[in-house]
Amino acid sequence: EKGPAAVLFSNPERQRTKRFIATLKQEAEKEGGGEG
Repeated sequence: EKGPAAVLFSNPERQRTKRFIATLKQEAEKEGGGEG
């Protein structure tokens, strides 16, 4: 059974979201100096 996220994020949206999350991760790594 697919959750609401699957309905919310269709293919293009999911690609954008993944890129957005990747950017956030990069920013966090820069801010935190790669800790974690």
